Amino acid sequence: MADNSLTLSEANDWNGWFKDLPTRDDNGSPITYYFTEDSPPEGYTPVYARGAVDESGNQEVSVTNTKFGFDIKKVTVGGTTPLAGAEYTLTDVAKHSDTSIKTSDATEASLTPMTQVSPGTYLLKETKAPKGYRLDAHYYGLRLVSKDNNLADGSDFEWEQITLLAKDVIDAEDQLAKGGTTWRPLDKPEASDISGVSGYFADSVKSNLVHFIQEDAMQPLTITKIGSDTGKPLSGAEFSWQRASDDSIGLTSNAEGELVAEVIKGSPTTSLTLQSGTLFTLTETKAPEGYKPYTEPIYLLDGKLVNNKGEPLSEDELADLPVKLTLGDDGYALTFKDDPDARPWHVKVVKLDANTNKQIDGSKFTLSPSPGDSATSVLTPTATDGSDAAELAMGAKYKLTETQAPDGYVPLNGDISIVTQTTDDPPAIYWQGGQLDDEKDASASSHQVTWHVTGDHVITITVKDPKKGILPKTGGTGPLVPLILATMTFVASAGMFLLARTQRKAGERR
Repeated sequence: MADNSLTLSEANDWNGWFKDLPTRDDNGSPITYYFTEDSPPEGYTPVYARGAVDESGNQEVSVTNTKFGFDIKKVTVGGTTPLAGAEYTLTDVAKHSDTSIKTSDATEASLTPMTQVSPGTYLLKETKAPKGYRLDAHYYGLRLVSKDNNLADGSDFEWEQITLLAKDVIDAEDQLAKGGTTWRPLDKPEASDISGVSGYFADSVKSNLVHFIQEDAMQPLTITKIGSDTGKPLSGAEFSWQRASDDSIGLTSNAEGELVAEVIKGSPTTSLTLQSGTLFTLTETKAPEGYKPYTEPIYLLDGKLVNNKGEPLSEDELADLPVKLTLGDDGYALTFKDDPDARPWHVKVVKLDANTNKQIDGSKFTLSPSPGDSATSVLTPTATDGSDAAELAMGAKYKLTETQAPDGYVPLNGDISIVTQTTDDPPAIYWQGGQLDDEKDASASSHQVTWHVTGDHVITITVKDPKKGILPKTGGTGPLVPLILATMTFVASAGMFLLARTQRKAGERR
């Protein structure tokens, strides 16, 4: 039988007839007619619907040009807040062609315009997740098929979907080609029914439109404990980790400083799960040995450091925290610093010749706690290493007295006072009523008493003794000017006395 064609246009009001069609063939068998639209408008798919046969034996078939497609709604796990910044690739399996799709600003009601598809099979894959969220590894298959292969008795289309876990699109296509996978129809759930499920969902009204809804989990969080003094990892720190008002779990830092959580019995993990819109609380309960804990809670919300109300922190508030939060390719990383615990300081003494600045033997110093404690220490500096280091109690006062000067030297005038702190700061040093600065500038080398930090919690006090009969080279006039003036005054007074006496004797002889 020859093909028949019909052209519909505005001129014939988009109507036409195939007339005088035989109903049976030469053998008397019923004839079935098929028809299709040869060139539908670009982007449209013809959908056929059959009407009833009237009394004259005529039947009306309507052809509706329809756009089929889907939109994407990217949300957080367990939430409804749209996420911008995701990118997808849509692969037409039959044509092996790809289309790129991007989500728009999160403020828009629909994250993307509808992506149009023709009848066929497609694979949708997320290629870039929104910042701070995990990339979904699944391929989401979508198929638009005709129920009856465009027969004249109706041509409804239906949607089907399948979810595949594949290493790449070729692997996903192979899985489809090999069979063994089950396509399933799309549901029309209420919004409350789709929480925790990613996939395609039918529109409640429009049969030509489906919705792809995908929930993305936030990137994981790792926490590392380090020392503020060394920057090196610290083991043995203990924390509590709490999600909203749930029961807290315990975390302990390992040899690499990473906090480990026993989330599943026998399966420790250093990866902590964050959830959008949920406030998490991190509290240090025990510091590593030799360090003091930071007992104030640290709060996190949506990958940011916040206060206990979930409000953003100012730059000054962030600077005061012992933590730093960053986001990398592997997720969020929180570095938590602990300050060293306060430890006792030690003091040693070095004795120098005031004129040569060379170390000398023969002196002794007594270190006595104030006031009047009998537990004294004797420090004896050598000409090579100075004295041994003596431990200082925290929050105490000491006096350091030179009780014996080297032979031929003048001992130090007055005691040196040492005041230790209750913190980890070095002691304060006093001599002759004034506090001495740490030896940092060049002029300090000319002072008779100086001090500076020389090791781990060790301070060294340097004392210079002058030789007897030799004025010390102090670098300044010191008592030299008053001494010269006093000497000159004495000589002048003695001269005047002798002159007056000579004149008086001369007068007596007259």
